Amino acid sequence: MRNSLMKIVRNTAFPIFVLLIAFIIINGAMSGFTSSFVVGFFTSNFALCCVTIGTAVIIMGGGIDVSLGAMVALINCIFTQLVEHGWNFGLAVVVSLLISMACGALNGTVVGFFRVSPMLATFGSLSIFSGLALTVLPLPGGTMPVGFRNFYMGTIAGIPIALLIIIALLLLAFLVHRSPLGTKIIAVGLDAPKSFISGVRVNSVTFFTYVFAGFVCGVGAIGLTANMGGGDPNVGTALSMSAIASCVIGGVALSGGKGNALGAVFGSLFFGLLINTVIAARTPSFQQGMIRGIILLVGMIVAAVLLRGTTSTRAKQLRNEGAND
Repeated sequence: MRNSLMKIVRNTAFPIFVLLIAFIIINGAMSGFTSSFVVGFFTSNFALCCVTIGTAVIIMGGGIDVSLGAMVALINCIFTQLVEHGWNFGLAVVVSLLISMACGALNGTVVGFFRVSPMLATFGSLSIFSGLALTVLPLPGGTMPVGFRNFYMGTIAGIPIALLIIIALLLLAFLVHRSPLGTKIIAVGLDAPKSFISGVRVNSVTFFTYVFAGFVCGVGAIGLTANMGGGDPNVGTALSMSAIASCVIGGVALSGGKGNALGAVFGSLFFGLLINTVIAARTPSFQQGMIRGIILLVGMIVAAVLLRGTTSTRAKQLRNEGAND
């Protein structure tokens, strides 16, 4: 029992879990948690959670992607236009997901096979995706079937549909993490040259992380479209940076090879609760951005300190085990 508890405490997701619980209590005290609030919270933060999962996988593999928000906007516009032009709904979903994976494959090819700096490569694709989104849908608009919106904003056994989809994506990320491919992703993130010498196909592993991110971002874009009821070419502007911040506060090391998608999602939910807390406190609109930034910075510092403490405890335990051997 004690070993299991210590394993949980040493997990990189534990510090942000503590912060998340604290903000849940604060939000509950300030505004209360009704069922409609819970559903609305997960539907409105669904896209950020999806982008954060994709970002976490990429970062753990030693990369970075600042284009995922623009990718979400592009898929949002494409999906809206397909539905508007009378496409079969299921086919529109499949085509949208394939396009999002193709966008991820573009980034993966440039970064993984052509070995372009991830920051520079994805900054370039950010401009491409943003321009395509404006080409597909120059102005916000479009409508979604009422049944689709009602389903997305509904619940199953009292659990929001959006939360169930997030859990499914986390399970998918967990399976990848626990697979041999997941081991290679972590190895590449820790030390790509050594992984290459050890026989790991670094370029293929990197390519996979970007395609995986493209898939989950496509899912997030479809959910975002349901939440908005249409398309907006500028909707993903802040998602990329928010996702990266969520990963960092969730214990995913920007240097790569450390962390997990669960902690990253906790970070994105903390980010969402942070915004709700600032609004619930009736902070003047011109001060909200500053207050959010201060609280987010403090939260990241606290998470880093807690994470450093759990890491040093684990290192001390390993040294003790080595001495006993």
